[in-house]
Amino acid sequence: MTRTEAAHAITLVGEPRDVLLARAFVRRTLAERGLQDFADDAVAVISELVTNSIMHGRGPITAKVGVDEGEIEVSVSDTAPTVPAPRDPDVEDEGGRGLLIVAKLSDRWWTEAGPYGKTTIARISLRRR
Repeated sequence: MTRTEAAHAITLVGEPRDVLLARAFVRRTLAERGLQDFADDAVAVISELVTNSIMHGRGPITAKVGVDEGEIEVSVSDTAPTVPAPRDPDVEDEGGRGLLIVAKLSDRWWTEAGPYGKTTIARISLRRR
């Protein structure tokens, strides 16, 4: 994908504290571009994607955020080949809602898998507001 503005990236080791680091990274990156009004959705999406990589993937994890063509793109890559799939959790289930949240907050999302792992990407329109 060609980007008019280079995406910024952070490499994480795959520990629970990485979710906080990724959230702060996205919030800071968007604020630097004057897009702080769109940060809440992007932060929630990156949080869910990093959490999924920590729980079901393998580190290192790379989180990226970029802005192009009127959209914020957030992505998370890890070295596990398993592609995430939305679940239909029971009311009592503590987990299983991450991709449902990603789908609700983003305009579209998908996963690209390869021989060295996968990348899950979500795009959030700047035209929503």
